Amino acid sequence: MASRDPLRFATTTAADVAREAGVSEATVARAAQKLGFTGVKEMKAAYAARVQRGVGLEGVMESRLARLRSMGASGPERTLGGVLASAADLLLTLSETLDPAAFAEAAEGIGAAPRTVVYGLGTGSQIAGYFVLELERGGVDAVVVSGSGHTNADAVFRLRPDDAVIVLAPRVVFDDVAAFIAGAAGIVGLVAVVSQDEVPKASRGSAVHLRLPDTSGGVATESVAAWGVCDALVAEVVRARPDRALEARSRLQELRERYSAR
Repeated sequence: MASRDPLRFATTTAADVAREAGVSEATVARAAQKLGFTGVKEMKAAYAARVQRGVGLEGVMESRLARLRSMGASGPERTLGGVLASAADLLLTLSETLDPAAFAEAAEGIGAAPRTVVYGLGTGSQIAGYFVLELERGGVDAVVVSGSGHTNADAVFRLRPDDAVIVLAPRVVFDDVAAFIAGAAGIVGLVAVVSQDEVPKASRGSAVHLRLPDTSGGVATESVAAWGVCDALVAEVVRARPDRALEARSRLQELRERYSAR
């Protein structure tokens, strides 16, 4: 089923997969492990990501518009309500599915590192800019990097061994992103990937995965969940080191007053 109909496999319970194959759930779990996954859950997520990867921007938009129509969104008010409801559901799902250990490792890494490097392409780079701004306001030295093709060499070249690296790839880990992850993992101690896609197999043992919920069935974009993870990371870093955050905010406020007086 997985190869023949990956979407159906990704959205079918392990019990149903076992029933259709005429085997036990334990057999399905062992098969997933033989294929290199930790279990059926990870295998289903991988096939869901494979389906997502094959859908272009036009297809994603068409899917969201179809979902809006199915929700009865026929005007501005219903569109607003539908999108906000979908965003709320997405964030609730995120709070239930995000691995607490992975989140804690990423937050602790940011808090301990002399500098945090945030990488993103496209939408990811825009979120990265916001994330870095909030980290700096929390007293964390942070910088945005981006790169594709040969410019990835510059992005990796700028890394220092004691950096913490956060990669923002909300929907898909494209080949350029995968290349950066692999390069960063060979230099720094922490690489955390924020994405609903799988961490590239070559980097799974060296990168922390902050997995975002699948957004293929809703109208809220994957960016909503990525923003949420960024805000949560900033909050945890500030909670752990409030002295550093208060000092940074005090300096920022002084500057605001100085420039506002002009």
